[in-house]
Amino acid sequence: MKKGQNKCVMEVQINYLKNVPSDDGDFLLKWSFSSMKGVIENLKCSNRTITGTENDIIEVLCNEVKLYGTKITKQNLKFMLIQNITNQKKKKEVNFGTGFIDLSPFTTIKIKREISIKIKAEKSDFSFECHLTIWNKNTLTDITYANNSDEKKVKMVGFKQIESEEEEENLIPKKVDNSLEIPRTLEDMVNDIDEETDEQLMVVTYPPSTGPIDLQEIFGSLKNMKGDFDSIDNFIELLKKWWSDNEAHIELNIIPISMEDWIDCVWLIKTLETFKVIKFGFEEENNIESQCKLQIEKALKDTKKRLTKLIQERVEGMLKNLILSTAFDSTKSNFEEGIATAYVRFISSVYESVCKISSTYANSFIRQLFHFSIYSIFEGIVDSHNVDGSKGFQLNYFGICIQNEMDQVTVLRKYREEFIPIIEVSRLLTMPLDVDLMKLKEEVFPTVKYNLLLKVLQEFKPGNSNPNSIPKSVFKFLSKHLEQEPIPSKYDLIEN
Repeated sequence: MKKGQNKCVMEVQINYLKNVPSDDGDFLLKWSFSSMKGVIENLKCSNRTITGTENDIIEVLCNEVKLYGTKITKQNLKFMLIQNITNQKKKKEVNFGTGFIDLSPFTTIKIKREISIKIKAEKSDFSFECHLTIWNKNTLTDITYANNSDEKKVKMVGFKQIESEEEEENLIPKKVDNSLEIPRTLEDMVNDIDEETDEQLMVVTYPPSTGPIDLQEIFGSLKNMKGDFDSIDNFIELLKKWWSDNEAHIELNIIPISMEDWIDCVWLIKTLETFKVIKFGFEEENNIESQCKLQIEKALKDTKKRLTKLIQERVEGMLKNLILSTAFDSTKSNFEEGIATAYVRFISSVYESVCKISSTYANSFIRQLFHFSIYSIFEGIVDSHNVDGSKGFQLNYFGICIQNEMDQVTVLRKYREEFIPIIEVSRLLTMPLDVDLMKLKEEVFPTVKYNLLLKVLQEFKPGNSNPNSIPKSVFKFLSKHLEQEPIPSKYDLIEN
């Protein structure tokens, strides 16, 4: 332990593990922390979910992190999920995957925090969720507020830890200049990876509150106002009070992570954008730099990321059945029509709401969302090995349904061309292919990259709808024309 650094006892309770690959056998959860090791035994799985008990608690000794201007070393608690399988009187251990969580951000928190981490499978992209409750045993305090004389415990909204150690390299904060850093919460801490030196990170300085900010007031106001666009003015008055000293306040970082629904995120972005202009003026008029302004900008950035994530999850849910379906009947097409109708209605609602922020932002957001939707379908059918002529005819019909639905919505009509890649890939799966056709790629499949064409065709299986095998000459031709850049991904940022 470094000089002047206190120790604290951290407790981690295992609530449940969800989407576990198998229901069979007994499970163990092995853990390690520094030189400490342990195991939680006799875990049972039902419906691919392992539920912990109140006794499944890991207790470790940590270095306590200071709030102000401190360099820290990350303190990773690592997990390994093991399955015991008994076969012909022999026991076999199967390692399902590993995950980790940095306990440093939690050492100063005085209430219990609930978070989820990913446990990644060995030699696979598959991962499943581990839900935890974490607290500092030395400083645990219940935060309560009154409601009709009854006290209710306020549960702070959990935040997402990084999912793998490799992701850390992309999350290292950058200084604005030599003296001013972007405000960051302890929860946002990510450690610089340097195998030859101590892994350390400078925590931003949050000056003590001058008045202090009341967490009860923050939670109460958010509960009553978030998502209600008529309450924006009232919430701005509270923001004026909380940021009246132009300083960053760590308590206010709870605001963006409290947005539970996508419409709440739109509301907060609109509120913070309006408040920022009221307090600091337009960017071209006023270039004031302060800890308060930087904290607001970070809150805006985090909320926009959360908005994107929540809407993407909704879209993936809508498209999942389309991706996984293995049959298409043109005489019974209500399935594709229903998905297309629900999808366009949802996108229309999103566009109308996001326009409250700005029409420019809405245009950029919707185009990015269409790109995500299209490439989610491409990646989904490839990953599920569901690529044949029947899928081609289904995608073609779905693309036409989407365009027809968009024609009925005035504000979306201009985006109908965004779905041309769906039509082109469907054409790829339903036509007899040869080198001569591939040479006409710029006329037949102009919007689809060569490397994506190759990826899709590598998974193609002949069937009743298209019994033609892909000639080797087609693969050879495509391989010679592959682009330098990677295969397009649903997460690629598109130019507007």
